[in-house]
Amino acid sequence: MDKYSKMNKLYEFISKAALVDIKILNKSTRLEENLKLFGDEAAEFIYDYGIEFGVDMKDFDFEKYFTNETDFYFMYIFKY
Repeated sequence: MDKYSKMNKLYEFISKAALVDIKILNKSTRLEENLKLFGDEAAEFIYDYGIEFGVDMKDFDFEKYFTNETDFYFMYIFKY
C-alpha cells in the first residue's frame, strides 16, 4: 500500500468515526480542536484506531493528549 492509500484509509476511518465529511480532513486536523472529540468519544476513537490499524494502544497515555469531559465543559462554561 502506498503513502497516498494509507492516508486515504486513515481519512476514511476518521471521517466515519468522527462523523465528519472527509473533505474537511487534512494533515493538520486535530481531534479535540477541530473534530471536538474528547472524553469517552476520544477514548473510543483511540481504541477503534488501534483495532483498525493493528496498533497496540495499551500503553497510550490518554490523559496526556486529551482533555477529560469534565474539564472540557468547565472550560467551555467559563469561556462564555
